[in-house]
Amino acid sequence: MKKEKILIENRKNEKNIISALVKGLFIIFLIINFFVLMFAEIVVAEPPLPTEFYGVIYNYNMPASSGTVKAYVGNISCGQFNIVNSGYYGVLSCIADDPNTTQIEGGIYGQVITFRYDSNPTTVFGDYYFASGEYKFVNITFPELICGDGFCDRLENCNTCEIDCFACNATTNQTGNATGNATTNTTGGGGTGIGSGGGAGGGSSGSSGSSGGYDSSGGYDYADSGVPITSCTENWNCTEWSECSIIGLQNRSCIDKAGCGTYNSKPLEIQECVYEGNCFDGLINCHDGLCEEGVDCGGSCDKKCSALEQPFQNMTITIPKFEIPKSVCERKFDFTNPGFWVFLIILILSGVTRYYVEKYTIEKAKRNENLNALSRSRKIIGEQRKTKIFIISVIFLASGFLTYSYFFLLCPNIFFEYSWLLLLFMIIAPLAIYAISKDLAYNERIHFEKEKRLDDLHYQNLMKMIELENKILSEEENILANKLYELSKNDEMKDIMFKYPEIKNIYNIMMELYDNYSENKNPFDLEKDFCDKINKLKSDPEFIKRISSYPVLKDIFDRLQKLYQQYDEKQKLYDEIARAESEEKASKEERKKE
Repeated sequence: MKKEKILIENRKNEKNIISALVKGLFIIFLIINFFVLMFAEIVVAEPPLPTEFYGVIYNYNMPASSGTVKAYVGNISCGQFNIVNSGYYGVLSCIADDPNTTQIEGGIYGQVITFRYDSNPTTVFGDYYFASGEYKFVNITFPELICGDGFCDRLENCNTCEIDCFACNATTNQTGNATGNATTNTTGGGGTGIGSGGGAGGGSSGSSGSSGGYDSSGGYDYADSGVPITSCTENWNCTEWSECSIIGLQNRSCIDKAGCGTYNSKPLEIQECVYEGNCFDGLINCHDGLCEEGVDCGGSCDKKCSALEQPFQNMTITIPKFEIPKSVCERKFDFTNPGFWVFLIILILSGVTRYYVEKYTIEKAKRNENLNALSRSRKIIGEQRKTKIFIISVIFLASGFLTYSYFFLLCPNIFFEYSWLLLLFMIIAPLAIYAISKDLAYNERIHFEKEKRLDDLHYQNLMKMIELENKILSEEENILANKLYELSKNDEMKDIMFKYPEIKNIYNIMMELYDNYSENKNPFDLEKDFCDKINKLKSDPEFIKRISSYPVLKDIFDRLQKLYQQYDEKQKLYDEIARAESEEKASKEERKKE
């Protein structure tokens, strides 16, 4: 029986613990959603950082002196830069795409960025992939490097694009055949520069020789048979080489006087050279045996450098890659934020609601007359336990999330880095709440067991008191019965006992009670009948008046009235025992229902 009670009690406690755990998880879910909604604006307030591009830009092999460079993500412009220093651009900020919008505003990590110069496509060299918060060095060339466009770009040569830059020996052999053979050799002009076709100071046009009747003017000639030879010998005439530019290149223009429309022996129009600086090129360089101390000042230049000279203009700048400092993480609670007050109001309202729910449930249990004292106590203590679990859960979860938000949630840079702490807290929180619930349920069970033991002890004490009362009453009733028996032998007393038969009935009842008490019985009906008989005599004025003349009988009746009072006290013990047994029975039925 005892084991069954323990099993029933444990089953009830498990139900309460599971219910508390589910409520705790639900509270966690609500708090997480609230924090996400409350701080979403704070977290996304700082958009992703842009990618900064810089480098050199060429316009037809010359440094671009003006124009606009635009960066594109697909067809979307993410940034632009207006050229200030000839041949250089940057930094050009290509903004990042905002993940909180549906539109595409900029780039995402690893996306290819294309560049246009004055809205024209270009060819780029370098790291042109988007990476938020990084500097990228990218060189830009306009027009696009296309092998076969007839233009030998700076980054093309006779090996990579022979059709634009011609054969590396700048010589082409053509052979025509009619009735005989005709061969022409054309060689581009020489010079002292680096590469074929001329030097830094100039060059000469190509010269041509002919055989087989070819006209040096570039027209058709005839073989001995009179059949025209359908070949054309290119006759290139080139201008002088330009001065060497600051990027180490010089160019010229070449025209085919023969108008052949072919480019088999076209001389180079651009070549590398060695640039010699001067005091007017806007650069810091060395010339005339000395090096400048600033931009076009100091060294071999007449101009002296001032303290404010900034040697930064029109130079090839190598900007080291570095990380942009992360935003300052302010750890504070913004009491002006409406979200904070909404959160506080929700906590207060939830606490007030829980308080009134507990109060209503307890009052309802107190007013329920069908509940015994033990069951009523169980309901009241159980409701108080739920309130404790609720308060502990709210305080634990709220303090945990507020602590996390204080240190991490308001710092987007480290929010995801330490998100494992939030996950760990979400795992530990339900377990902690479960442990607390189990501890409270255990203490509650111990409390009820103590209360049950006290009730059992009280019941046992009542039974012992009744036994003691029975013993005392038995002795007293035996004495009174003997006295009544002696009086019944008196003739005068016989008349009184005949007139008042209740006296004889009382005597008979006392004898029966004595026998029952000797057998440890509790004759409730006999005791009630005994009290009724005494009460009837007590309410008869004539009987009271008559026995006043008989001191012995009056003494017996007075002692009977004292017995009556003792029986009245004993009845209270019976009522208390009946109540205890009734509560025990109701408690068993209630546990069976659960």
